[in-house]
Amino acid sequence: MLKGLATIDYINNSPDDLAFLWLELDQNTEKPGSLASILNPAPKKNQENSPTDALWFHFNKIQILQNGKWIDADYFVEGTRMQLRLPAPMKGNGQSLQIKIDYSFRLQESS
Repeated sequence: MLKGLATIDYINNSPDDLAFLWLELDQNTEKPGSLASILNPAPKKNQENSPTDALWFHFNKIQILQNGKWIDADYFVEGTRMQLRLPAPMKGNGQSLQIKIDYSFRLQESS
């Protein structure tokens, strides 16, 4: 089992305000419902019911630093993409924020 705590420093260099961010979760290709699992189904042994046995990300906690305080993030995962909904629109032209992700991922036996 691989476990980690990642911190992302994000700067919005776009001139546009952002209400949400998209994160790519490439390891979720084995997750039921992902496009990759639909086009190329994995053997049944990889499609466990328990999130800790599954071959995709399990998120224990995702938080955003806002006004000097960590708050739980509102997010939605669909296949290999995560939409992270921001508590307030992120201004363009240089506004920054931090995201903290506590996650785990079961490695394949061949890893």
